[in-house]
Amino acid sequence: MNTPTRRRFLHASCGLSALTLAAPRAWAQAPSIDARFDEVRDEIQRAVAAGQAPSIAVAAAQSGRILWEEGFGWADKERRIPASPHTRYAVASVAKPFVATGLMALVERGRVDLDRSVNDYLSRRARITGCAGDARAATVRRVLQHRAGLPAHNRFFYSDEAIAAPSMEETIRRYGILVSAPEERYLYSNLGYGIIAYITARASDVPFAEYMRANVFAPLGLTRTSLEIERDLSAEAAAIYGGDGAPIPYYVFDEWGAGRVWSTAHDLVRFGMFHLKARLPDQTPVLSDSAIDQMVSDNHTTGAPGGYYGTDWFYGLGWGGRHASQYGPGWYGHEGGMPGVSAQLKLFPDERIAIAVVSNGRQDLTYSLVNRIADALLPDFAAMRVNDPTNQPRPPVTFAPGELAGVWTGEIATAPTRTPVQLEFESGGTGRIRIGDQPPGTLTNLLLENNWLTGACADATLPTEDVRAYPHALRLDLAVR
Repeated sequence: MNTPTRRRFLHASCGLSALTLAAPRAWAQAPSIDARFDEVRDEIQRAVAAGQAPSIAVAAAQSGRILWEEGFGWADKERRIPASPHTRYAVASVAKPFVATGLMALVERGRVDLDRSVNDYLSRRARITGCAGDARAATVRRVLQHRAGLPAHNRFFYSDEAIAAPSMEETIRRYGILVSAPEERYLYSNLGYGIIAYITARASDVPFAEYMRANVFAPLGLTRTSLEIERDLSAEAAAIYGGDGAPIPYYVFDEWGAGRVWSTAHDLVRFGMFHLKARLPDQTPVLSDSAIDQMVSDNHTTGAPGGYYGTDWFYGLGWGGRHASQYGPGWYGHEGGMPGVSAQLKLFPDERIAIAVVSNGRQDLTYSLVNRIADALLPDFAAMRVNDPTNQPRPPVTFAPGELAGVWTGEIATAPTRTPVQLEFESGGTGRIRIGDQPPGTLTNLLLENNWLTGACADATLPTEDVRAYPHALRLDLAVR
């Protein structure tokens, strides 16, 4: 996703000035590089030299052995620190399988039941409420699978701004409102994994960062992985940069479990090796083999990226992936992206391959490189992907309102109030929205597909204090019942 300036939008990055530096020489950890990686290595060097990313670090392993790990470009341009496979990067949503691993350790100890409602583990001061469904059906398992009905949620709090992140209890009170019925659909929710982290801390009686260090990171020998890092105080951490090459101030968000992990390409691939059961001698198992299997096998179909729906894409307990098909071997993993951050960890279980790619810039290159590295290890993989429909541009779809034509009334639930809302759809495919006593706003990008209506509006707002600090747009996402 290409984002505008941070000062204009909440979820974007700030641009100050461009800085040109000569790229450092690649930092290779092995005395020699496997020749199979020569082409992708050259591709990364060209991309970094061309300014497509400030730095990229990679690691690849197979059958319990790291085959390649290397860093390219500047981890910190201002301090002239080159990237290495041991540079700490923010990994965004690649944090989710870490968080799920920590939670599953409590499941195995009998401290958490996957089929109990998350409200059974929350404090009385912060509970999930049911607007579009029964909150009691929002179980731990469904939250892990992004099928509990919780909303998408992203709030960044920058170090150079006065707005501070609220407590997780406050976030749950304000945003823990079901927007679809549990089990009705797959809806990716950062808020859900914030709740998982909160449950983990309560069920273990240990602060979440401390619990993860003692029960996941340390036993697996992930010595440079942590839940938080003060970048300005650590020479091991990569600075983060906007699309214009300018540094982005350090930021956090209100969900500890959604993406606050910092790690390295080396540590990520070691974590992947543990989940492939290709454990290294210095790793102490934190889960049984059956629990590791359950994190992948206990899954639901999600529909592929770009709006293509099928039965081969899935999300389990912290891992998303794709079943083996004519388009390639089965795999699972996670990707992450946020301002100044791109990361991906991809595992091929039958081939026992783990691949990690991280960058301190937000771009699509990071994600395509994972497949390019897989091509080097799986000679038929590239040819199998050629006809994959998810790699093709999606054909345009025109909004035809049909039976939706007319005026619809309801309400929007926002903390702490409920506000009347009116939607109007004309037979020609246009639409308007009126929230409370505001003038009507124009709906754009309307699409009715699979009984879900989506759209956007740039000239209406919600009656809640959270949106007042930033200009914003609204997104419409409604079930047709």
